[in-house]
Amino acid sequence: MLKKLGSIKFTIILLILLVAFSIIGTLVPQGWTDNQYREKYVNHYSLMKKLQLFDVYHSYWYTALLAIFCLNLIACSAIGLKPLMAILRSKNYANESTDLSKMPFHIEMPIPSDSIIQRVISTFTRNFYQLRYSDSGKGIYYFERGTIGRLGPLITHASIIIILLGGILVGRLGFNEYINVSIGKTVSVPHSDFQVRADDFKFEVYANSQTPKEYTSIITIIDNGVQRVTKSIEVNHPLKYHGVRFYQSSYGTLNSVELSKKSSGLVGIYSLGRGQDFQVPYSPLRIRMIEYIPDFVIDNSGKIGSRSNEPRNPAALLELYDGNNLKYKSWVFQKFPDFHASDESEYSLKLLSTGYYTGLQVSRSPFLSVVWVGFLLMVAGMFLSFYMPYKRIWMKVSAKKLEIGGSSYKNRSGFEKELRRIKQIA
Repeated sequence: MLKKLGSIKFTIILLILLVAFSIIGTLVPQGWTDNQYREKYVNHYSLMKKLQLFDVYHSYWYTALLAIFCLNLIACSAIGLKPLMAILRSKNYANESTDLSKMPFHIEMPIPSDSIIQRVISTFTRNFYQLRYSDSGKGIYYFERGTIGRLGPLITHASIIIILLGGILVGRLGFNEYINVSIGKTVSVPHSDFQVRADDFKFEVYANSQTPKEYTSIITIIDNGVQRVTKSIEVNHPLKYHGVRFYQSSYGTLNSVELSKKSSGLVGIYSLGRGQDFQVPYSPLRIRMIEYIPDFVIDNSGKIGSRSNEPRNPAALLELYDGNNLKYKSWVFQKFPDFHASDESEYSLKLLSTGYYTGLQVSRSPFLSVVWVGFLLMVAGMFLSFYMPYKRIWMKVSAKKLEIGGSSYKNRSGFEKELRRIKQIA
């Protein structure tokens, strides 16, 4: 069972599946609203939602696949651990009958003297070789270097397992969401029992440009009705409270849209931002703001743009749906509410007021430290594998010659040069 679970073929199959499902997660947009998915995948929406294709990387089947991959790596490591420990514990020392000329690397020096022998041994020890065995009477010496390097692949395997397990825990127990908070408003924090209030918002633009240079928000955390902490946050300077981080993500203009029915009057006034949908309570009606322009202008070629970021001539492209049926679509201007008004539709929309909202990225990543531990172990494992190769050297001394034979699992050309330098020193 262990051999099947840890087989290379099974590893390749798992990697192919992980790549294939990751491609699906790339092709299918992740993090959209239900309304957006319903419109894009009209006939397949229900099936795709059941299969969790709209949140692939947090789906149960993707998590299960990662868990199986972890088991596969554990099995691979367990299979390779026994022979590795046998090698590390072995005392494969040379004896009088050992033929060093058959070693991967071999050099000879004629008629050695005691000073030459001691010089060679001293050179090996200065180069961090450990004299593991010596018998001066028989003229046999055995050196090792980089024994710990044999643990490099095992540590690297363990690091991947830890990273995957940490990622699974972060994915299942953590979250990463975006919320828009109007200035002066308080909203509940997702997956938490406290609230956040946006006290103020400021932004700067580059000189002679409308490109944002910097934007900051002052937010307050309210827990059990008590203001716990207030902080000014920027893009890379979040606020952390009870393991939840609040990052400055974006900003925009939040608008109030008035919906009326010509036969019965006002239906309601609703806050709406660009790219957002609003489902009218207790009704099949749904309002969508496709575009918002704070300072509407149209050039001679008919191209629509904004002269500034200030709401001097606010305009919005709005759609009204009754279920899935489009009932109304038009540009609506705050200062000219009757412009583009349609006599054909039984409904009318007006853009009443504008104000800024701050976009916050709200995230919690429990066990993220486990992932970092995994990365540190990976660096350690790769360092041991590449920079501490396991080397073995046997030396036999007789009355006629001194023989040195050796083997190295990596960097064999460097090892060969090392032995040649030993010959030159002697």
